[in-house]
Amino acid sequence: MFKHDGLGAPTHLGRTPLNAVYFAGTRAGRASVQIRHALTFLRVRALGLALAALFVLLGLTKLFGMAPWRESFFDWGYPNGFRLLVGFVEACAGGCLLLRRAATAGAVVLGVTMLGAIGTHLRSGETSYALVPAGLFALLVVVTLRARWETRGRPSP
Repeated sequence: MFKHDGLGAPTHLGRTPLNAVYFAGTRAGRASVQIRHALTFLRVRALGLALAALFVLLGLTKLFGMAPWRESFFDWGYPNGFRLLVGFVEACAGGCLLLRRAATAGAVVLGVTMLGAIGTHLRSGETSYALVPAGLFALLVVVTLRARWETRGRPSP
């Protein structure tokens, strides 16, 4: 049942060193697990903050009518009011990403908005431009699922 790895360290079925199993149950082992979870939480939170800032910025540029957005919405066949609506939704939902209780709702709204953006780019023949909202959609899904797992699985630091 127990083997040696050639260096004198016993292993269980040749896979896990026994001292690693014992280490996980010690105070130092629990502390290292807590540190890893805290770092994962901080990485997810930093990505969420970056997404929030990006969507608020994108929404405000649409709301204030920056020339490239006005021209793009016109070329896509959307009225000016739709650009304002999309900008308002993106800015508000991006702000919701900053609030813990509203983050999931904001991510869902932004996800639906990104699906609309993907459809718009594909319909207008701009397939390479559809990759940007697809990537943002994927990041929103990852951040939302990871944040929900963190808050449901154990208390956040």
